[in-house]
Amino acid sequence: RNGVADAREKCANWCNIRGAGVGLLPTTKTVDKDLIDAYFWLKTPGESDGCSQILPDGSECPRYDADCGSQDSLGTQAGEPPAPEAGQWFDFQVKMLAENAKMTGSVVPSVLKALSETPMVHTMSINPFEGRKFYVNPSYAEHLRGSIESAEGQVKATLEKMLDAPSAYWLNTKSKIRGVGTNTMEGILKDAADKSPPELVMFIVYHLPNRHYDAAGDCAAGLEEYKSEYIDEIASVFKEYHDKVPIVLVIETNSLSKLPTNRADSGCGNSATVAAYKTGITYAVERISVMAPSVAIYLDGGHGGWFGWKKKMQDFVLTIKSLGVTQHLRGFATNVAGYQGLGEMCPTYDF
Repeated sequence: RNGVADAREKCANWCNIRGAGVGLLPTTKTVDKDLIDAYFWLKTPGESDGCSQILPDGSECPRYDADCGSQDSLGTQAGEPPAPEAGQWFDFQVKMLAENAKMTGSVVPSVLKALSETPMVHTMSINPFEGRKFYVNPSYAEHLRGSIESAEGQVKATLEKMLDAPSAYWLNTKSKIRGVGTNTMEGILKDAADKSPPELVMFIVYHLPNRHYDAAGDCAAGLEEYKSEYIDEIASVFKEYHDKVPIVLVIETNSLSKLPTNRADSGCGNSATVAAYKTGITYAVERISVMAPSVAIYLDGGHGGWFGWKKKMQDFVLTIKSLGVTQHLRGFATNVAGYQGLGEMCPTYDF
């Protein structure tokens, strides 16, 4: 979705952005292979970022986020259909992403020097993406074929090119962990293991308690549920498959990366939220590393719009160090929670 650099009126807006286009196809051909493992579609094109206040069926969305009613969001101007709930297929959006696509090209060469000066987290000696065939979820391909049938011209041709493009699978509910079929993590891993050779699968862990700052006090009950019913279940499935299938994991986007820029916010900066994020993520990294050591783990690293200031970046680095889990990490995933176009790097510092 970052194929168009200046699509938004406000860079803070992220939900179903009008005028956006898909960016570079997933690849390991990056500007600095020693620093950047891959460019990958962490958000599946065509899946809604969140719902409009009124759903396509005319009912009120029970999980409406005001950010999805921004001036940049689809569904807020005449002639645009309302957006369905997060994760559901949004035909109008995927055709727009195809119309504005920029799936080939390269990143600005001047990025290279700045990147090469940045210290990195290394627990694996090899790039987990290198030399792997990436898994394409059949459910995604089925939805996309439906949009292709009603598309025309260049949009149709671009959608056809997107059929073989892999993307991450979001584990945003407990129901997506176990089960048969490619709408569950377990089913996806079984399907990927049956390929010859087994194909690399990427998942996004996204289920921290107090994500919407509901708790003013303690999140103990939510954390226990998160550990025992969510992370332990994920780790158990990974234990069965981590030696059969190459697995990459991005843990809890839009959480720790939000703290440095929102500490003054009564919701995001309150002690309950900070504790939930730190405790939950530490447990997730440690538990999965012990039970499935072959899984490559990345933490969310926000994006330059949040960490383009030295003090904010320093705050984030110190937060990550305080968790005591860097020995288990391969690195960081950026442009997941919020995003910017690929281009000039922000200044780098050694904290």
